[in-house]
Amino acid sequence: MSRAPLWRLPEEALYFDETAAAWQVMAARGLGESRAIFIPLVKQDGDWQVAIEDQVHLPFTRVMNGEWTTLPRRGGPRDCVYLCALRYDLPSNHPDDSFRLGPDGVPELASGEPPPAVVSGRELKDVLVRFKERNAERIELDVVDGPSDEEDPGEAAPAQAAARARSIAPAPADPAAGTPQPLPEELTFAFGSCQYPAGMLDRRAAHASYRALAAYLRQPGVRTPERLLLLGDQVYTDATYGLLDPARLDDRYRMPYEDLRDRDTGPFSALPLQFLSRVRTTPDDHEFVDNWEPWGPGRVKSPRFDKGLEAFWEHQRRQPGVRRKGVYLEEQRPGWRLFMADTRTERTYRSAETLLRRAFIMGGRQRHQLERCLTEASADVLKIVTSPAMLLPRSREYMDDPLYLDCWQGYPLSFHGLLAFLCDQQVQNVVFLSGDTHLACSARVTIANLSTGRSLDFVSHHAPALYAPYPFANETRHNLLLHDRFRFTTGSGRGQRSYECTVHTELVDEGHNGCALMTASRQGNTWSTRVDVLRQEIRTPCSAAM
Repeated sequence: MSRAPLWRLPEEALYFDETAAAWQVMAARGLGESRAIFIPLVKQDGDWQVAIEDQVHLPFTRVMNGEWTTLPRRGGPRDCVYLCALRYDLPSNHPDDSFRLGPDGVPELASGEPPPAVVSGRELKDVLVRFKERNAERIELDVVDGPSDEEDPGEAAPAQAAARARSIAPAPADPAAGTPQPLPEELTFAFGSCQYPAGMLDRRAAHASYRALAAYLRQPGVRTPERLLLLGDQVYTDATYGLLDPARLDDRYRMPYEDLRDRDTGPFSALPLQFLSRVRTTPDDHEFVDNWEPWGPGRVKSPRFDKGLEAFWEHQRRQPGVRRKGVYLEEQRPGWRLFMADTRTERTYRSAETLLRRAFIMGGRQRHQLERCLTEASADVLKIVTSPAMLLPRSREYMDDPLYLDCWQGYPLSFHGLLAFLCDQQVQNVVFLSGDTHLACSARVTIANLSTGRSLDFVSHHAPALYAPYPFANETRHNLLLHDRFRFTTGSGRGQRSYECTVHTELVDEGHNGCALMTASRQGNTWSTRVDVLRQEIRTPCSAAM
């Protein structure tokens, strides 16, 4: 049986590990073991060319399915970039049963030939030609920067064997390594939520927000966002509300992610692969089912919840080294500290009897981690807290019956407790980012402890939807208390304390979809933030008719 090598560009499984300062790759599912390589490229007269000679050989890296493997960049001149390619040596008529173990335990092809250990520059040039024929634009998005990862390139580039700098990380360096870095003067974060899936007729409109973000990244001189924070509803497992959704749960929680991650036609297809290493996500209800919360006492879950959570870990938290301790996420870099709260999966059961006394929007362990994160960070660091659920402003609807509200306001014990904590602990330079309700706004908040007289100011920014084609599902200015003042108490008996919260809200870009962009500027030890929207006006048959 003859060997028929299959060359493929990576899908979503190429990730820059900032801690290890190295690229990691994973083989595609169902294709068995792979041989991976970074092809050094240069652009000449507007066309990509392989940056090594035909007779030069570069070593492959063995990559197994389901396992992250470090993939070094080797060879090429100092100013080259690299394109990751994976080779699957499959018999042409039997792609799923390619390998068997040889006598020494090393995989070999069904034909009995051992997998290749090196690849020549001549073969890489042929591979590049095939990639160009399939999708030349994809190459532009998939190349990664940086010099070779090795000090001595060997035969790949003997003329460039002089000392080379370590890899240029496409994301900020880990502050734990080396001496403390000075605080930046300015930071940028992109954030958004609610990417309704594309149908047969609206794919271009559905992915417009990500194309706008990609266009922003291409602008000369712009600051690349530190992170792209996706705050829930990255997929809709119930997109047709049960009418046309897959009946099998495995399909319901697999197919939306395949569409999301498709590097040719999915929402992420417009973004450079190098930037995707900066994406951080948390789930909201549509990763499970609309407005999911426990359906009975004792944290009752369901098969749909279990499948949805498993799919989230598999598809949205595939990064190397991720442990399944909790859905919430912490991260820090010079000048900022991030806590992505999980306000969906840890909710407790609510009823008329339990709402005020025992219902929480997040579990006790997560709450303590959030409080520790906010109090341990130094006062001059920007503290970013994200949650899929909107913190402020409050909603007019169900004002007197919060049992029916899906946001923080619907969990008064958690809502008031967080505001009181911020005030009493005097947490400086904190900003909240949220999603879910499809309306961009910024709330300036002041909390005052009426007993001690202490007060605190902070900001709560809210993102528009990335794509929300149905206007009836969007929040409106008329339902939000844009200018609000309310009082609440925490504790009981002698420990009871009274607070007053004042809110002034401005709409950022009403009626448009898009990705939000927060810019934070530092003056001394004080951070100020503003939000702009890389807006997209949605015009679909549904929106035009409403």
